[in-house]
Amino acid sequence: MYDVVPVLLILCTIGRKALSNLQESDPKCRYRVHFPNASWHTAYDVCAGENKTLAKISSQIEIQLVDLVLLDVEKLIEDLEAKTYLQGVWIEGFRRSSNNETMQQNCRSLDPTFNIVTAAEDDILCLYYNYTDKKFYADNCSTDRAFLCESMTTGE
Repeated sequence: MYDVVPVLLILCTIGRKALSNLQESDPKCRYRVHFPNASWHTAYDVCAGENKTLAKISSQIEIQLVDLVLLDVEKLIEDLEAKTYLQGVWIEGFRRSSNNETMQQNCRSLDPTFNIVTAAEDDILCLYYNYTDKKFYADNCSTDRAFLCESMTTGE
């Protein structure tokens, strides 16, 4: 169980000074970045508990949107002088090393143009996005990382 109460950064209601021009209808409002770090499965459960899902990144436009969200969060973290890193945030998806297949939770294959770096030896790996180098990685699902939840609509 997730015993530690996560620090939740909701970009539409925190950091008003830094994000004063952010409108509620802005697509960035559907994302929430969670700390402290957690395993992929814990992150999945926390998102589900909020009627959300781990962020689904399936296009270049979504990558750009997530980059904007993480840039805003990075600025807030610096302002708060928080001791955390956004190098990797769990997102939705798996990689099976034995057949080199990458898919989302609903078993849809991810865009094959996304170059996913495998960072562990296990057969079933979970995906994370590295904001620093703008790459996708597959790593052991029990590794603790910050994570990104996503509402399916901006109104949730």
